Amino acid sequence: MLSVILPTQRKNLYSEATVKKIRSAGFRGGVEIAVTCAEVLQFINANSMQLAGEFGGPIIKRTLDYTMTTIRKFFDAYTYDQLVHVPFDESYFNRK
Repeated sequence: MLSVILPTQRKNLYSEATVKKIRSAGFRGGVEIAVTCAEVLQFINANSMQLAGEFGGPIIKRTLDYTMTTIRKFFDAYTYDQLVHVPFDESYFNRK
């Protein structure tokens, strides 16, 4: 996919610096997968508003559902007294 590696393939869309960053990033699967990841990210960046309109609602709903479930589990695990009890003793109030 990279013209540096396979000169018969399509022209490399990325600068040499970008290719070096992709190679050094250590993506599993080699350079081909890293370049594919870079292309996907480039597409997402170019079409972010359209993607947000299409997938934003379900993503936000799932995030809120997960957050509320976690909060409920937290409050189910601790009693009111455990949450509001602050162990101040006399020495705390007598400090100068």
